[in-house]
Amino acid sequence: MGFTCSLFGHEYADGDVERERADHGAEVVTTVRVTETCRRCGHARVVSENTEVVVGTPPNSTAGERGRSSEGTGTEATEAETAEVESAGTEPVGTALTGNGHAGTEADSIEVGDTKLGPNDGASGSADAHGEAGSIDIEDEEERSDSQPTAAAATRRSLAESELRCRGCEFSEAVLGSALRAGDSCPACSRGYLVRRTRKG
Repeated sequence: MGFTCSLFGHEYADGDVERERADHGAEVVTTVRVTETCRRCGHARVVSENTEVVVGTPPNSTAGERGRSSEGTGTEATEAETAEVESAGTEPVGTALTGNGHAGTEADSIEVGDTKLGPNDGASGSADAHGEAGSIDIEDEEERSDSQPTAAAATRRSLAESELRCRGCEFSEAVLGSALRAGDSCPACSRGYLVRRTRKG
């Protein structure tokens, strides 16, 4: 402290606004600090300080969601290919005329691997495969809709519950929809600075 300042006090200049941002996992911490510096001796003081915490979406959740989606897609493709192979392996059953003039069936069933299929088994297997694929699609859709990120909703809620207030003249204005920001000069008295705080009531 200089001799003049010790006798007459400090002569502070206009305040400077400092912003600091730090990432802590899924949280983003922003600190806004307003300081004033003496023009004669350089002494600095903190006029106001405001800290804001915003919760984001962890990057691991997005990667997990993509992994689950890829796994579901691979399962659907495998089941669809299996159904196509079974359908292709089922040959049409032909008919031949017997000695009495009646049409007889050449084969009532055919073997695919170690399993015997009757005349109606092929259609039943195809219907089951389609039913399983449709069920997997619905489950994947519900899982993706339940895991949508909520960072935007949390940010809007934080803005709706906050206001800008001047400590000098008690001027206040809602943060949501306002062109003013924390650390700006008060539009009412032009002497104080706006500080963001949670609205009471």
